[in-house]
Amino acid sequence: AARTIAERGVPLIGTAHGNTLENLVRNPTLSELVGGVQTVTLGDEEARQRGSRKTVIERKAPPTFDAIVEMRGYEEVIVHTDTADAVDRLLRGQTVKGVRRTPEGEGPPMEEPAAAPLAPPPVFSASEIKGAVRIYPYGLSRDLLERVIRDLRLDAVATNKPERAHLVVTLRARADEPRLQRLVKATGVPVHVVKKNTTAQLRRLLLGVFNRLGDKDEEETEAAVREAEQAIRRVLDEGIQVELPPRASSVRALQHRVASRHQVVAESVGCEPQRHLVIYPHAFAGLSEDQVY
Repeated sequence: AARTIAERGVPLIGTAHGNTLENLVRNPTLSELVGGVQTVTLGDEEARQRGSRKTVIERKAPPTFDAIVEMRGYEEVIVHTDTADAVDRLLRGQTVKGVRRTPEGEGPPMEEPAAAPLAPPPVFSASEIKGAVRIYPYGLSRDLLERVIRDLRLDAVATNKPERAHLVVTLRARADEPRLQRLVKATGVPVHVVKKNTTAQLRRLLLGVFNRLGDKDEEETEAAVREAEQAIRRVLDEGIQVELPPRASSVRALQHRVASRHQVVAESVGCEPQRHLVIYPHAFAGLSEDQVY
């Protein structure tokens, strides 16, 4: 919601729980406020130039908030005036600079000691598992998970033994619970999250995890992506809004990601089965005042 508001040109101030900027970046939900993180595999040459390993994590998108204020104490704050630069430095293990402010005034720039780059999260690949993939539902309905597995005909089973699981699925709201964090630390098992405990959410997640396209074949999906890219070029070149043909929700999700990658605004409109994407040339295009606010 905060990211959507910020994209519509509305000034925004928000608070988030965490002691430092690093806490925010490590939080799988709140990290989206500062651009989010993603695992990237570098080429051999680029890894040599950076002096890093081939798999690193980088900022995924522009930050929702341009500046970050760390509340260090009742009368002390550290201000990062450029969120993107601060997050990038943190992810690379470089010194993070901030301005210290107190009631007495502004102090000299404060430098946090350089830390080791954040380790990439465990990556799950169903193709690397021999036999059925064991999925542990943490705080989710096991019956619901098993039903989705049967419907999609996946080579997977739900397990009630987390120590034997290849993958943990949980609600986004419970991803930070200490019990789950201890489990991840002890086993190194990857964790995937859904917003709600519903069939639709689990279906979408598992299709992505198992690299399946669902009911739409690969050719149609590729056509939908090309369709979105062509529409985005028109939007950027001509400054007009473009409506795409109706697509299934799973395909629209891919088109949304394409729009996000090109940093244009996309909105799903209409009712099924005619629901489709509209891509706008800028934040306010095609939106009423009520929709914007």
